[in-house]
Amino acid sequence: MSNNVAIEILKLSNDGVNLAGPDLALVELVVNGNASAEGKAKMAKLYEDLRNGVYEVPWLQGITGLTESGGYILYNGNVVEHYDEPYSPKNKSCLVDLASRCAHIEELGIKPSSHSVVWRWDWMRELKSESPWISALATQFSLWERPGQLLLHKANGEVTLFRSGGVTGYSSLSLYIKEREAECSVDVDDGEYHVMRKLGFGIPQCGQPEHNGLIYAPLSGLLSKLAEFGVEPTHF
Repeated sequence: MSNNVAIEILKLSNDGVNLAGPDLALVELVVNGNASAEGKAKMAKLYEDLRNGVYEVPWLQGITGLTESGGYILYNGNVVEHYDEPYSPKNKSCLVDLASRCAHIEELGIKPSSHSVVWRWDWMRELKSESPWISALATQFSLWERPGQLLLHKANGEVTLFRSGGVTGYSSLSLYIKEREAECSVDVDDGEYHVMRKLGFGIPQCGQPEHNGLIYAPLSGLLSKLAEFGVEPTHF
């Protein structure tokens, strides 16, 4: 009987994907014959809740907004992180901070993601809800992080923006600024950075460590450099 109930629970929960980690573990215990009478009773209630459509995944470690599925951490249904031990008390303070970050991102009108609350948090934390740069920074991470660059060339008081995709070599190098005239010869085998240098473009210094790409620069430094070239959020 327990196995039949377990099968039904998996059917009702998208193969367990929609179950909280402890609830899925409970089903496994019962199926393997390792559950106590109390555990079996809990699974019976789990089944009834699923069948009646009243089951709700509890907040992860009691933190409002956070739930867990297979180690993935979700905030209001959006995957934002992954933890090997999401229920460990040692991780609670980090999870509380994660929820706070997600709340800030939602206040900006953005759907939280691993990009906004983890990888690009140093930038996103600086943004205010009235910032005109929210959309460009939150929805076009590939412009700043992945192959494909934005080239700025200021001539006669106007800024020309060139976008190019499929460039290999420097995934974190995505913004070049025209610094001088191009050299006569360019060998495409030189690699992206050296080719760009020969074309007269260089990595803008926006406060990041020397020889580092823009993703290591503070947001204030990046926006100041774009403002220097008259680049507006509408360009993106």
